Amino acid sequence: MKELMAGNEAPEEQYVRLGYVESVTDPLHAEFVNFNENTPLGDLLDHEAATEVLEKYMPGIYSSPMSSIRASYSLKQLAAIPQSGISNELLITILADLSAIK
Repeated sequence: MKELMAGNEAPEEQYVRLGYVESVTDPLHAEFVNFNENTPLGDLLDHEAATEVLEKYMPGIYSSPMSSIRASYSLKQLAAIPQSGISNELLITILADLSAIK
């Protein structure tokens, strides 16, 4: 089943829901971490390498008091908010760096 899910690019949450991993950032199952524009900010900030990427392009995001409020927002949703300062170009750059995380 896991192979079928991986072949169809199932969302990380399905692995958790089905009990294949304890969380989307479970280090023993890192091969299932597949960050994209729909990954909740909270999941990104729970992952050390993803946090480094976010901090690179959005300094202070990890320590921001707003990060807990926006934990359920995805990068795509944040980019839709003009005040976020996340342009389409920046979003593409961040996503490229996130996709390199193994």
